[in-house]
Amino acid sequence: MKDNGIIGMLSLFRGRGGREFSYTPRYYDPAKERLKEREKQLAGELSGELSADQRRELMRERMRHSWHRQGTDKARLVRLLAVTVGVGVILYFLSRAFDLLPF
Repeated sequence: MKDNGIIGMLSLFRGRGGREFSYTPRYYDPAKERLKEREKQLAGELSGELSADQRRELMRERMRHSWHRQGTDKARLVRLLAVTVGVGVILYFLSRAFDLLPF
């Protein structure tokens, strides 16, 4: 029920009703996008129809993947070394505190 009179125009609180909006939910899955791109590249490789840009991008992706894989092995080794040294230092100080070593 809408009041179009003077009282309705001077009213401080108006009932405007619900506001409507259009919302379309979107979901972005980066793994799915990479998979689609990879499938497209493999289809081009199998058919032999790769442009120069596609070949260049494929080479970059392969190099990036191999460098990333090599870097993780080095990082794992450094982390293992740091943990080993840390545990050794803690054990040394504990043994000195409780006089377990005859130094």
